[in-house]
Amino acid sequence: MKKLINKMKLTSNLLKINNYLEIDKKIAIINKEDKSYLFIYNNSINKNSKVFEFCDKTLKTDVMVSIENFDSFIKLLELSENFDIYLDDKDNFTIKTESSKMSFATSHISRKNNSDFYNIFDNEVNILEKNIGNEKIQILDLIDILTKAIKICSNDLSKPKMSKIFVESNDNNLKIIATDAFILYKKELNLNLFQKGEFLFDKIEIENFIKFLKKQDKKINVKIDIKDNILYFKVNNENYYFKSVGSNYISYQVILPTNSELKNDYKSCSFDKKYFNKVLKKAKITISKDAPIMITNFKNETLKTNDEKSNQTIQLKPIKNEIIFNDDIGLSLKYVELILKLIKSKEIDIEIKDNENVILVNDEFIIMSMDLS
Repeated sequence: MKKLINKMKLTSNLLKINNYLEIDKKIAIINKEDKSYLFIYNNSINKNSKVFEFCDKTLKTDVMVSIENFDSFIKLLELSENFDIYLDDKDNFTIKTESSKMSFATSHISRKNNSDFYNIFDNEVNILEKNIGNEKIQILDLIDILTKAIKICSNDLSKPKMSKIFVESNDNNLKIIATDAFILYKKELNLNLFQKGEFLFDKIEIENFIKFLKKQDKKINVKIDIKDNILYFKVNNENYYFKSVGSNYISYQVILPTNSELKNDYKSCSFDKKYFNKVLKKAKITISKDAPIMITNFKNETLKTNDEKSNQTIQLKPIKNEIIFNDDIGLSLKYVELILKLIKSKEIDIEIKDNENVILVNDEFIIMSMDLS
C-alpha cells in the first residue's frame, strides 16, 4: 500500500464537499496532470456539478466512489485529529486513525467510454483554475456579510427569487442583497470586479461555504471576483466558485431611501444594544413571537408590546438623538431579535421617516413596519 500525502490540504478539501453529498448522486476521483480531483456531479443537472482538488498525488486510474462510502469516510476524518490514508494496487482506500480503521472499494472509469462525463469534468476544472483579480476582503468580514445574507433570505419555497442571494456588480461597487419581503439586508463594498451585472446565487451553496470559511485562519484575506457569471473566492491560494442561477430579482430599490431622503427627511436615534436586548426580554414574557412591538415615541422613552393578551409599557431610553415622530410604529419581535443577533456593534442606530413604513437599522437592515390598526 502507498500513503497519500498532504493530510491538512486533503482534510480542508473534504470539508468543502461535505454538504454537497446529499444534493448530488455520484463522486469520482480523477487524475489530471500532476493532481487528482474530487468530481461531484449529477447526470441530469450539470449546474450541480462541482470539482475540488483532492491531493497532489495522482491515483493509478480514475475511480468512482459511492456516496455512502464517502460520507462515512468524511465523518471519520472529522472525528480524528490524526489519520493516514492508504491506497492499494487497485486504488481501493483504507483510512487508519488512532482507534479505528475503515476500507472501501472503488470502481474504475475511463475516458474512452465516458466522453460526456469527462467533458463536464474538464469544464469544471477550467472554471476552478481560472485566474481572478486582486480585490480582497478580510475573512471575518466575509463571514459576517454572507451570514447576514443567509439569515435574511426567505425559506419559503413559493418565493424562489427571495431564497437566493442577489449580487450586483458595478464600477468600484459590489452590492449584496437578501430579503424575505418583510426584512431586507443590503451591503455595499468598494470593490471593482471583472464582470459587471446582476447575479443570483444559491443559498445552500453559500451556506456550505460559510461553514468552510469558519474553519480557516481568521487572519487571512480572501480574493473575490466575478467572471463568466461565476462568483469566485480564493482562499489559501485555492479557488472556490459559485455559478449564477439567474439575474432577475425583485425590485428591491423601490423601498430604499435615497441619500437626499436620508439627509433631509429621516430622523435617527441610537440605543445601547445590550440595553435594547434587556428590554426585549421583558417584552417576550407577555407576548407571542409573531406579535408586534409598538414604539410610541422616542421622546417619551417608551416601547409598548401589544398582542391579545397584554398591553405592556416598558421604558426604552435612547443614548443619543431623542426624536419625535408622528405615527406609532409596529415592528415584528422576531425580526428585531434576529437583527440584534446579527449586529455586532454595541449600538443600534434606527432611522425613521414620518408616514413611511420603512425603518433602517444600522444602515444594513430595512424592516417593514406592521399594521397596528
